[in-house]
Amino acid sequence: ASNSFTVKGKKVDIGKITTVAVKTVEGSKDDISAPGQCIAALNLCTGLPDNKKASHVEEGAGHYGIFAGKSWRNNIRPLVLDFIDDNEEDTPAAHRKRGKPVSDPANMNVAV
Repeated sequence: ASNSFTVKGKKVDIGKITTVAVKTVEGSKDDISAPGQCIAALNLCTGLPDNKKASHVEEGAGHYGIFAGKSWRNNIRPLVLDFIDDNEEDTPAAHRKRGKPVSDPANMNVAV
C-alpha cells in the first residue's frame, strides 16, 4: 500500500493523523474489497500510536455482511461501540465493554 490519496484535488497524507483513533473492519469472505486492504491502509497511519489503531476481521462475513445482519448486530457493532467508548475521554467506564468476549484470536480487537 502507498500513502497517495487525493481529496478535492489536494494530496492527503494519512500519516499525519495523530490523535483520532482508527479501527478497520473486514469480512473474511468479502468479494469486493479483499481482506487485508484495510489493515494495509491502517499501517499507513504512521503518525498514530498503536494504542489508537485496531482491526477486526469478521470470519464468514462478506462485503455487505460486515454492516448488516447477524454479524453486524452480534459481533461487529459491539466491538465498534467499545472502540469508540475506549477512545472517548468523556465516556464513563460503566458504559463501556458492550462486546462479548471473542474466542477466535483472529477476531480480537487488538492494536496492529
